[in-house]
Amino acid sequence: MFPVLLFAFRKQLGVLKVSQYVVSGLVVSAVASAVAISYTDFGLMLQRMAAVTETQNGVPLTRAQTWPAAVEKIQQHPWVGHGPFFVDPTTAETLGWLPSQMTPYPHSMYLYVLCSVGALGLAAILWFFLQAWRILYATLRETSMSNYQESMLRLGLVLIPTFLVAQVSLEFNRPQTIDYAQFIFGLVGLLVGIADRIRAPALTSRAVAVKPTVEAVRIDVSQAFGDGR
Repeated sequence: MFPVLLFAFRKQLGVLKVSQYVVSGLVVSAVASAVAISYTDFGLMLQRMAAVTETQNGVPLTRAQTWPAAVEKIQQHPWVGHGPFFVDPTTAETLGWLPSQMTPYPHSMYLYVLCSVGALGLAAILWFFLQAWRILYATLRETSMSNYQESMLRLGLVLIPTFLVAQVSLEFNRPQTIDYAQFIFGLVGLLVGIADRIRAPALTSRAVAVKPTVEAVRIDVSQAFGDGR
């Protein structure tokens, strides 16, 4: 994410600042990783993150069991899904289920949504994010604004696709963490609200400019055909 942001704001930052951020970012990352591996249990997490880059038939090793199970379930009800009911081992034991009856979380937003609410639900979610991205892009291209406002819109244009790509191997909307999903939608709504505030003066000025033109047309018509009496 850090390199993507540097690339997106390279014109605003300039070559010197981008170079400084790259060097300082590498140093901070190296020091933080060394401390985490040597003095905390987070080193195990770094090993787990490294395993995500290893694949088996095109699927990350950490998802080799969950993704095929999700695809098999999606094929049963591809349009509307099965509903958001995924059982963890403790709940399955309470219900008296066998391990073979369990459907693990797919660890992919797209597979999770397809399992839960099908292709129709996935289309609605993608439409929300793509529509927000389109509004930000249109505002950035069509409206003049300050550097601060432009930077906020550019940040949104980077964050939305980055989030959608990251959700290939994660899901932000599983029931245990659904309370935090509001922050994702709230952030997107904030960015769209900023775009609307930027566009509002431009739309108002266009309306004011059109009104005299309409009045001039009325005068020309009345002069050409009379006052209608």
